[in-house]
Amino acid sequence: MTSEQVVVHVTIEHFFDASPARRLDDLVSLTDRIDGALARFAEGWQRPSADEAILLHQAAFGSQQSPLDWAGELRDALHQELGLDCSVGIAATRVAARICSRMARPRGVMLWRSGYEKKLIDGLALEELDELRPEQVKKLHARGIRTMGELGSLAPAEARELLGSQAPKLVTLVRGLESGGPDSTSGGRLLKSVSILARRLSRRLAKSGQEARGLELRLGYDDGIADEQYTLLPKPTATLESLDRAGRRLLEMSRRRDRRITDLSLTATGLTARRSPIDQLSLFRHAAPREVAVHLVPCISNQ
Repeated sequence: MTSEQVVVHVTIEHFFDASPARRLDDLVSLTDRIDGALARFAEGWQRPSADEAILLHQAAFGSQQSPLDWAGELRDALHQELGLDCSVGIAATRVAARICSRMARPRGVMLWRSGYEKKLIDGLALEELDELRPEQVKKLHARGIRTMGELGSLAPAEARELLGSQAPKLVTLVRGLESGGPDSTSGGRLLKSVSILARRLSRRLAKSGQEARGLELRLGYDDGIADEQYTLLPKPTATLESLDRAGRRLLEMSRRRDRRITDLSLTATGLTARRSPIDQLSLFRHAAPREVAVHLVPCISNQ
């Protein structure tokens, strides 16, 4: 699996217990220390919540190191440096990696063989899919759909009827298609578009004397569906290299292959001239900090 694209999911145990009083300064400091520890193993981590971290990478592991050894070292580093236990799941898709991480709790590591994700996911209850809202689960249950495999087999019209505008994203996630990389033609044009946006963003940030702590990529499709992906940057930055690298990784996670892209934007969030504890914490709460966005209309076909 070392040469393939993989997803690494880290579940951190008892994050909030590390500060019983839940003091803002303590939680922000712990968050920054976790970011620093993770960054020593790889760049491009996403933090969907304070106690989770996700990495989409094609070369996270050294050529002489097995994925399980790498994951074990990461787990041990978090424990030794921060006193936190964590579990690590590695698989070819986001959902499979998340499930592996949860199955390995509290201090295990689990690698699921590429190509066998369907065997892991299909029989799991819908409640295991965090992206499903409770009212969506009720609608699916009423239709007799109770597992992820049954959700993934829905026809497009039925999925939209039950799940609304989120249907394509949820079905794609369950089917494990979200981690596919761009193809050589339209994918190359999209990568170039992201690089153009990253360059514009870098110039605007430099001109304003600000740096970004987060980056959001938004793709609009010709069926009216929009897909958004967000990542925390390892440290506040305005450099083209960092923004371009993060934007490309977000693109790899966002791509749908069945529709034409009609809108593309890149937004820098958490802007600050210096690191601010309030801005740091607001990113985890998905608040709306100061931000700057750049926009393109590429009209690129994925087919």
